Amino acid sequence: MPIYLRSYLKLPGPVFLLFLLAFVMAWGASSRLAAEETGPILTLEQCLDLALKKSPAIQAATQAVTKAEWEKKKARTGFLPKFSAKYSYTQLDDVPRTTLSSPETTITFPAPIGRVTIPGYKIDRQMGTKENWTFQGSITQPIFTGFALTSQYELAKLGLDTAEISRAQTKMDVVLRVKQAYFGVLQ
Repeated sequence: MPIYLRSYLKLPGPVFLLFLLAFVMAWGASSRLAAEETGPILTLEQCLDLALKKSPAIQAATQAVTKAEWEKKKARTGFLPKFSAKYSYTQLDDVPRTTLSSPETTITFPAPIGRVTIPGYKIDRQMGTKENWTFQGSITQPIFTGFALTSQYELAKLGLDTAEISRAQTKMDVVLRVKQAYFGVLQ
């Protein structure tokens, strides 16, 4: 074969030998550098484990499953009662008071009774306190919402199923790509 290569390149014998020697030395140096740059030799199982742990696509698919699980939990809370509470506090400058008064009144009746005088009065009452607290609470339970809550819950369950299937498909895609690369190197 070297003779064929030499006749193809049409080089004189010593030039051809120098060319061949330079080529072999370059190949040897590059293969030695390549061997030094590579890390440990991995088995197929180790490659698959590493890819499944480090793949950003699988991590994103796992996060999508987690999100879908929380969406399902959120939809389930629609069936539960809703509690609400309000609290307020008011402090007034003065105590609220009310005053009722009536002037003295004289009424004249026909004879035997005559003139009657009704004395006047003044009533001053406290009508509250200086500090006022208010607390209100309520509970609301949906009884029938036109199947809206049921539909939302079913959609959330389907979203979770879709996310889990997508994650499984992503894992299978990663496994396929790792096996293709692994066996491509072996060829």
